Amino acid sequence: MLELVLAFAGLAVLTFAPGPLVRAAGIARLRRMSRGTLVLTYDDGPNSPAPTPQILDLLAQRKARATFFLVGECAAASPELCRRMAEEGHDLGAHGYRHRHGWLDPLRAIADVSAGIRAVAPYRRGRPIYRQAYGKSTLWTLLAGARAGALPVWWTLDSCDSREVLPELDLVLERVEREQGGVVLMHDYLREATSPGARFTLELTARLLDLAARNGWKVRTASELLAESAPQPLEGSV
Repeated sequence: MLELVLAFAGLAVLTFAPGPLVRAAGIARLRRMSRGTLVLTYDDGPNSPAPTPQILDLLAQRKARATFFLVGECAAASPELCRRMAEEGHDLGAHGYRHRHGWLDPLRAIADVSAGIRAVAPYRRGRPIYRQAYGKSTLWTLLAGARAGALPVWWTLDSCDSREVLPELDLVLERVEREQGGVVLMHDYLREATSPGARFTLELTARLLDLAARNGWKVRTASELLAESAPQPLEGSV
């Protein structure tokens, strides 16, 4: 009996411990890489009639590109939005197919990661990227992403635009300025365009772009940021 308990405990540690460690290391790396750079990221879309089209309209007006982590079933339901994102130069990553929670639904989350990456593949160029639903990875979801050749992408600041009680916009902006940029997490899950959350996300996007302009920060996609920080081959090497 003791051996069985120890085996289950060992399996649990093996399953769940790598996720927080990899996430902490990834966030620390993003913080170093993103100083002087603003990366706008949106999870849980695409969704129409709101708020994804309104976000795309704003980004087009400001000539800015962002990174959208798409839920596979939403992408399958809105191929025209996915094509628009790709045509307008946005960076498209996967966010699972049905947004399975890696810790609460660990077995189905493994296949969910892989299916999500496949759903985004038709609209993406280059190496795939993904963001685990709720940010909750396990060893097995990380391996599923690696098997697909995809890089996990975290964030350095959560805007909290999905919370029932929204934060003050100025406090979010102050933190981004204090950190001299970063990878900002926002959401474009289905909601009314006039809802407080949708309006918050739009206003925050506009004000973040204003902040970047005032500070002379680069506005990059997640893939551009990762590519800029990738080790370069030595001169003369093959």
